Amino acid sequence: MLCTRNAAAGRSQDAVRRRFEALGTATDFAEVVHHARGLIGQLRTFGIPLDYGRLAEDFVWLQRPQGADRVRLAWGRDFYSEDHESGETPVDDTGKEARGSE
Repeated sequence: MLCTRNAAAGRSQDAVRRRFEALGTATDFAEVVHHARGLIGQLRTFGIPLDYGRLAEDFVWLQRPQGADRVRLAWGRDFYSEDHESGETPVDDTGKEARGSE
């Protein structure tokens, strides 16, 4: 969901990271939605792409028992992956976008 490209300068990357961390530590779904809105606006401002379909699917999983942990783990892996710097979307061995196990 949040694999970003290195399009913005240092301070904008720090701002995106801070918002991402706030989203990842949200304790209820209303708080997740609140932080997601801010992050989405910021990503748009800096021209950083976002997979809205995957985000919608992740929101569904966040509301399921034990789904939130899997979603947050997948978000963190995507955000902090080595491909984060190159702007490429991580893919698995089949050529599909890498995701947390479902």
